[in-house]
Amino acid sequence: MTPGFAWQAPTKFVFGPGVAEKAGTELASLGAKRVLLVTGGGPTRLSPGFAALQASLKAAGLEFETYAGVGHDPDASQAEDCARAIVASRAEAVVAYGGGSPMDCAKAANLQAANSTRPGSPWEASPFLDFVYGRKAFKVPGLPLACLPTTAGTGSELSNAAVTIDPATDRKLGLSSPWFFPSLALVDPLLQAGMPPALTAATGMDALTHALESFVSRRASPLSRA
Repeated sequence: MTPGFAWQAPTKFVFGPGVAEKAGTELASLGAKRVLLVTGGGPTRLSPGFAALQASLKAAGLEFETYAGVGHDPDASQAEDCARAIVASRAEAVVAYGGGSPMDCAKAANLQAANSTRPGSPWEASPFLDFVYGRKAFKVPGLPLACLPTTAGTGSELSNAAVTIDPATDRKLGLSSPWFFPSLALVDPLLQAGMPPALTAATGMDALTHALESFVSRRASPLSRA
């Protein structure tokens, strides 16, 4: 007998070769006119897919700025820095492009930016670890968030979780919130073609690991098996 399970999937999911070129149209349908792109440096920012994303935004008449400072496994200070960039850009939506690190950083920063503003005072970021350790709670949702993954393994574009490093302890900490669900996920398999082969292979094995996890898990559901 299948055990009971719950499923929540509020994210609009669009899959197919070339769907990244629809990003501008999809974001405009969310009511955004100005967005902040959150990505990593190096190959990700210089990839043909990222250029196509920017071209799509321009074609839809959207203004945008880029925050390309996300490193591997971003820590809490990275989320705070990205949150300041969201506020400074006056963005009406956030777009995360890359692997799990840019997507998790964008999720964290987006909620932090929305929940650090104090009425009547200049904006000041609350330490993100206050939210991670439960010293503060999220009270309002962030801006609409769109995710365009360039690797196969993370699944962060459809999840309600984000991972952050506590630099003081070097611990990788997960945090969940219903407001971490992206508004939009554009999953374009062609985006992986612009990534380094070693990264594509490693994240492909990550995806295989998740598939095997469902096969052997006692808590697997019909949806996870699929």
